[in-house]
Amino acid sequence: MGKPVFDAYFCGMLYPKIALARWVVAYCKAFGIHRVVLSPGSRNAPLLLGFSQDPFFRCIQVVDERSAGFIALGMAQVSRQPVALVCTSGSALANYYPAVLEAHYSHIPLLVLSADRPPYMWERADGQTIVQHNFFTPHIRYSATLPMDDDALPDWYRERVQHPIPEDPHQTLSAQKKLFDQAFATLVQDGGPVHLNLPFEEPLYATQPTTETASVTGIQSHRSSVAPVTWELFVRDWQQSSRTMVLVGMDLSSQEHQSALEWLAEHPGVLVCTENTSNLHHPYVIDAIDQLIGPMELSTQSSIWMAELQPDLLITWGGPVVSKKIKHFLRTHPPKQHWHVGNTSAFDTYFCGVQTLPISPKILTERLADVASGSDSYTQLWRKRYGGIAQAAQAYRSKMAFSDFWVYHQFISTLNKPYTIHWANSSVIRYAQLIDKPDFVKAYCNRGTSGIEGSSSTAVGGSIVSQEPTILVTGDLSFFYDSNAWWNDILRPDFRILLVNNGGGGIFRILPKAIDMPGFSQHVETKHQRDAAALAATYQLGYQSASTATEFISAYQAWLKPSERPQLLEVFTNPETNDQILKDYFTTLAKFIDS
Repeated sequence: MGKPVFDAYFCGMLYPKIALARWVVAYCKAFGIHRVVLSPGSRNAPLLLGFSQDPFFRCIQVVDERSAGFIALGMAQVSRQPVALVCTSGSALANYYPAVLEAHYSHIPLLVLSADRPPYMWERADGQTIVQHNFFTPHIRYSATLPMDDDALPDWYRERVQHPIPEDPHQTLSAQKKLFDQAFATLVQDGGPVHLNLPFEEPLYATQPTTETASVTGIQSHRSSVAPVTWELFVRDWQQSSRTMVLVGMDLSSQEHQSALEWLAEHPGVLVCTENTSNLHHPYVIDAIDQLIGPMELSTQSSIWMAELQPDLLITWGGPVVSKKIKHFLRTHPPKQHWHVGNTSAFDTYFCGVQTLPISPKILTERLADVASGSDSYTQLWRKRYGGIAQAAQAYRSKMAFSDFWVYHQFISTLNKPYTIHWANSSVIRYAQLIDKPDFVKAYCNRGTSGIEGSSSTAVGGSIVSQEPTILVTGDLSFFYDSNAWWNDILRPDFRILLVNNGGGGIFRILPKAIDMPGFSQHVETKHQRDAAALAATYQLGYQSASTATEFISAYQAWLKPSERPQLLEVFTNPETNDQILKDYFTTLAKFIDS
């Protein structure tokens, strides 16, 4: 098939006078990028005008660029479509970096559009002027600084750098279009962040009334094929393996991925492990990996269990895996072969070498339909063992005292309709891996870099495009760190925040020997006296709190009810109790498997 041709039209009454700005808007429109997050500024005024005046685009305004970056990330994460970010020059661009890092490692398509001073003003100590060219290297899929319209360069600069006016007036436009083609092709095909740096000369606010039409060559998405020799190698490993483990990390989920998972889960000799963020489900799947590995680590028969679980062949797909326990297990008991399926980057996470099979999981299972595989003894053994552990885990959770773990379990087990849940990082997402999530709930988390800095903003962005109500589940440090997420007028009334406040970084209490460090409470756990109720009042969020199980159950029901504004439920827990209950949980399960 040939490449499709898109026509991008500018419509409305006013258009930026700067041609480069008009072309940026034209390309975004041609490639169907209709969601744009704008941050205020002066140098980016031509872009603000171009996007906001065209009804094709759905623009939102976010003042804080760091928050804006994560809001755009959340929108792209949930919609699975590219989102554009627009900022002014200078330090504004630097504030996008955390979101760009997350997009890079999570394979989320973000188009960063930064306005810049003209090249002759670079490195001259001018206000809000930094080196913006290739700013995000090496954490960007494509980066380019576009050439300015030649008639915008002053005569003295032309003379100094011997930059004559081109004889062909289309020469600059041709160079611009070449860079645009490369950038948008990368954005569509690679599914990661792309940065276009756009130097603008004053006047920045000038407009023109004429409409223009730009013909833009689009890039058709396609599935990668796999060379026959590569497929032959994979089939050899598949047939030789009597113990095959499939591990699915963060996945945006689709019916095709679900079908592939079901085929693998029901196939003899294949043990499938998923995480909360995979959004895939099946009765035969081990969907709480730490619930299996944790007790094994403490068992008196640990070495025997680990050796029996060790796979010959490891097949992975999706993004990063949360569980440190499965990473440690596979690093110390490595498979003979590791194949990563899909078009996302294949990382050697388990230190055993990795090969890429660049086809979708569905095509993989279709091709394996007539290929023989190993025996079912490995699968049946571990399904049975995990089933017993899961029952013991449920018995423990049903009796445990009020704590972080109790809150998360109560929250998940009582959901009775579809929600989009954004888990914050640190202890929050790790607790989530211990609890079975209902099939009708979708889960997201920033696991590309696993930072806490943009969890709230990502949830806000995701809620804008989500079909279901959104719940952010967060810890206190994440919540206060990203408080500018609430500084906007885009929050939906059905947005909910569950804030589990244990007075600091609770995860550090469960790390080996961390609590024994001098100055632990001040420098590691970071105890604080911040007031979420005051913050909620500032941003007009409804607020409720709970400090006991009874208070939580009562407040929780009211918190979920329809309301005219977003609602925050803050739950206060004791860090020492949290620590002890989690340790007792794994110890109890270890005793169960030893019995």
